[in-house]
Amino acid sequence: DARSAAGDDLELITRWHTQRALVLGKSGDLAGAEAEFEHVTPNLQFFSPHERCAILLNRGMVAVERGRPGDAVAIFHEGAALAAEAGLARQQFMALHNAGYAAYLTGDLPAALAGMDAADAIDADVFRGTALLDRGRVLYEAGLLDEALIVLGEARVACGRRGHPLT
Repeated sequence: DARSAAGDDLELITRWHTQRALVLGKSGDLAGAEAEFEHVTPNLQFFSPHERCAILLNRGMVAVERGRPGDAVAIFHEGAALAAEAGLARQQFMALHNAGYAAYLTGDLPAALAGMDAADAIDADVFRGTALLDRGRVLYEAGLLDEALIVLGEARVACGRRGHPLT
């Protein structure tokens, strides 16, 4: 077993917990994934900035899925700051957008739009269709119907280009 092979090596143990958290999260065991991430978080020094961002993005999504979007906002902001410091535009985009979406789930629509705006301002090579759909949802909930229709139209075009028509 990989855990036994790690012995007392804290870095290997931490990496084992990370992989386990990711597998559990993908398989739907969110409580198990969250428990594994608790072992990882105090030992992020073992990871590259790119890996740390990935861990924070996944940990934030687990918090969202476990019904704690307020916790997720803080986790995503931590990831965004790390990504900005390391020059990781894609991860910064994802973290800021996800922080905005998590803020939406808390009911804080101004923070949601601010987070999504901050993400949108980043020059990152990312597919933006999903982000546009999320933004359209927030605009709709905020009662900004004309703006929501425009953004949802942009989402339709973006998704159509990827072969995912929204009709």
